[in-house]
Amino acid sequence: MTITVYYWGPAGGMNMYGRAIGIYATLKAAGVAYVEAGPNARPELSSFAPPAVDLGDGVVVGQAPACLTALGEKFNLGGATFAEKARVQQDRALSLEYAAPHHICISQLPTHAAGNARL
Repeated sequence: MTITVYYWGPAGGMNMYGRAIGIYATLKAAGVAYVEAGPNARPELSSFAPPAVDLGDGVVVGQAPACLTALGEKFNLGGATFAEKARVQQDRALSLEYAAPHHICISQLPTHAAGNARL
């Protein structure tokens, strides 16, 4: 099973994560291997617009919130308790609010204090 992220990130020819930041961060935090591809490489009629994710079984989901929800379901990342589920919803919304107006470049990503890893 290979997860593919379609976006204008490093593989798409631009040095930015933009609206896909939450997708990249989720996959990285979950320890899920993925490949990157430019937005024009996604299967025809598979999604309205990038970012899009091929979930590894031929199912392609587009739009960042839907991608994050699908990844959460697939990899059991949606939280077990009400409080955890609420936090997941908050973090998903935060990733979109943070990335959208700034079109984050890789060099601008904050460093996570706990692990010194880029989010």
